[in-house]
Amino acid sequence: MQEESREFSDNEKLMEEVRRFQKMIKNNHFEYFDVSETEEIADYFLDCGKMILAKKAVDSGLDIHPTATALQIRKARLLLLDKKIDECLEIIHNIEDMESTNSDVYLIKGCALISRQDKIKEAIEAFEKAILYNKENTDELLYEISMTLIQVNEENKATDFLHRAFKINPENEQVLYELAYLYEKHKKYEKSIYYYNLCLDVNPFNASIWYNIGINYSVLKNDEKAIEAYDFSIALADDFEEAYFNKANILSNSNHFEEALSCYNDFISMNKNNDNAFCYLAECYLHMNKPDDAFFNYQEALKINKKNFNAWYGSAVILWTKKNLKEANKHINKALKLNNKESDYWSVSAKINHDLKLYKKADDAFSMAISLNPGNADNWISLVEMKDEMNLKNEAIDILRKAHKTIPDNADIDYRLAACLLKNNKGRSAMIFFKKALNLDFDNYFKLFEYYPEASDNITVKKIIKEYKPNKL
Repeated sequence: MQEESREFSDNEKLMEEVRRFQKMIKNNHFEYFDVSETEEIADYFLDCGKMILAKKAVDSGLDIHPTATALQIRKARLLLLDKKIDECLEIIHNIEDMESTNSDVYLIKGCALISRQDKIKEAIEAFEKAILYNKENTDELLYEISMTLIQVNEENKATDFLHRAFKINPENEQVLYELAYLYEKHKKYEKSIYYYNLCLDVNPFNASIWYNIGINYSVLKNDEKAIEAYDFSIALADDFEEAYFNKANILSNSNHFEEALSCYNDFISMNKNNDNAFCYLAECYLHMNKPDDAFFNYQEALKINKKNFNAWYGSAVILWTKKNLKEANKHINKALKLNNKESDYWSVSAKINHDLKLYKKADDAFSMAISLNPGNADNWISLVEMKDEMNLKNEAIDILRKAHKTIPDNADIDYRLAACLLKNNKGRSAMIFFKKALNLDFDNYFKLFEYYPEASDNITVKKIIKEYKPNKL
C-alpha cells in the first residue's frame, strides 16, 4: 500500500510539473525547473509521443542548465529521432569523455552510427559499451539493439544480440517472438516453431502465436499440426478470421471439402465482403461436383468485386461445361480483359471459341496459352486436335514437332506425332517418334491406335511393339 501511495504521489507531482510547464509555454513566461524536473517532463512527453513539447522541455532546460549532461543526452536522443545524425553525434562526442560509463550515451551513439553503412563496426562497438555499462534489464537493452539492427537489415547481427538476451532472460516474450519471426522470415521453420513454443510456455493463451505456429507447420506440409495450431488460435479467439481462412485452405487442399466449406463459411460470416473467399467456396463445390453451387458463389464474388478475374474465369468454365457458349465467352473475355497473363484463361477461351466454330479466334487463343505456358502439353494437343478437325494435317504435324522440341519427354505428344505421320504416309519418321514414345511410356502404346486405328494392322508397328515389350517386363 505504501508503495502504491508513493507511486500515486510521484505521478501527481509529475503531472503538476507538466501542467506548470505547459502553462509556461502557453503564456510565454519564464518558470524555473531543475534538471531532474526537466528530465521527467521531457520523458513524459516522449512517452506520450509529443515530440515538439519534449524538444521544448529539453531546450528550455538547457537554457537554464547548459552543462547538464542528462539533458544533453536527451537532446541527442531527440535529434536522433529527428534523423539529424550529425548534430546528434556532435553532442555525443562532446559528452562522451565526461559520461564514459553511461550506457545511454553509447546506445545513442550506436543508433546514430548504424544508419551509415560504413560505420556498422563502430556502431557495434558502441552497442557493446552500452551493454557493458548497463546496470539492469540487460535483456531489454539487447532487444532494443536488435530492433535497431533489423531496421538497417543487419538481421544476422540482430539474431546474435537476441540470443544473448535469451540467455540472460529465457522468458522475455518479446525476445522469443522476434527470434521466432526472424527464423520464419529466413525459412528456418523448425527453429521458428521452437521459439514460438517457448513463447507459449510464457503465455499459452496467445492466439497470435498459435496462428504463427500454424503458418510454419503449413509451410512444412504438416497439415495435421497446422490445423491443430489454428484450432487453438480459434479456441482462444473465436473471431480470428485469418485462422479460419488458413485452416479452410488446408482442408480444401487435402480434399476435405465439406470441412473446408464450414471453415470458409465461418470466415465469411465475419468478413462478408471478401470476394476471394467466395471463390474458394466455389472451388470446393466444383471439387464436390456441385457446379450450380459453385456458379452461385462465383457470382457472389462478382457482386462484391466486378474486377475479380478468378470469379469471371470460374464462371466461364462452368458455363462452358453446360454448353452455354455465348455466356461463357462473355465471362472469359471479362477475365482476360482484367488479366491476360494466365495461360489457363487463354486455353478456356480457345476451347470456347473452338466450340463456337470461331477457329481463327481459337487458334490465336491457343497460341497465347502456349506462349505463356509452353510446358503444358494439353494446349499443344488441343490445338492439334482442332487442326485435325479442320483437316489441316500438315499444320498439325508442324505443331506436334514444335511441341516435341519444347517438351521432349512427353509420350502422348510422341504417340500423336507418330499417328499423324503415319496418316500422311511418313512411316519412317513415324517410327522414330513411336520408338521415343515407347521408351517413355510403353504401357500406353495403344494410344497410337486410338489416334490412328489403321496402325493396328501395320506390320512394322507390330514388330516394334514386340521388340520393345521384353525390355519392359
